[in-house]
Amino acid sequence: MLKEFFSGLSYENTIPMFGRDHLIYLAVIIVVSTTFLIIAKKKFSPGTADKAGTVIGIIALVHLFLEIPTLRLILGEHLLTSLPLHLCNFGMIMVGILLITRKQWALDLAYFWALCGASQSLLTPDLQYMFPHPLAVTFFTAHTIEIVGVLYAVIVLKMRPYWSSIPRVFMVTLALAIVVFPINYIHPDANYMFLKFAPVGGSLIDFLGPWPWYILSLTGVAIVFFVIAYLPYAIADALKKTDLKNTTTGIAQ
Repeated sequence: MLKEFFSGLSYENTIPMFGRDHLIYLAVIIVVSTTFLIIAKKKFSPGTADKAGTVIGIIALVHLFLEIPTLRLILGEHLLTSLPLHLCNFGMIMVGILLITRKQWALDLAYFWALCGASQSLLTPDLQYMFPHPLAVTFFTAHTIEIVGVLYAVIVLKMRPYWSSIPRVFMVTLALAIVVFPINYIHPDANYMFLKFAPVGGSLIDFLGPWPWYILSLTGVAIVFFVIAYLPYAIADALKKTDLKNTTTGIAQ
């Protein structure tokens, strides 16, 4: 019954990329997320920041498993196409673990998966439902929680990745892709991690060649994106090293 009720709330293919609806979503996300992070950075005491982080982590996990597959099944989606096997789903799990446990390995995975994966999902959404369809709302809230959770960890909780994080995250991502790839063939519409075909609405994958060659291209793109995501830390570390060297030289003179 719910599926029929919401059946009219869908686009012909997917949400028009950078159309009115998409831009409204992005504007709301940017304003709300930025405001929250600024308030958390300036106003939260260490104890409050710690507790708030734990709450965000719990919200991330609850959100994931309420939407996928629970909400999708209620709305008539097929179980085999609703499993939490997209990279952004894994990112949500890592954000939950990160903010609840503060583990460095969870930060490494969440950081690169969120900033390089969830950000792409927000910019090039593979979404056929329009507001106020529940799956339209949860699509954007899920990816926003994932990115905000990571930014909260690095901005408010002062955690950070390292150069050595990149090869570890790359190998874990590759291992996940190898495991997930055959699962896509359990149902004609299954396309976890977009390893079976490119998103219908368009994405970066469209510029990487036809299937299966774009999968190989994606490995190179992933490394480039990981390095770009790490650049703020690389630059900050280099500047600190330069300042320390100048200070040491000045003292020696």
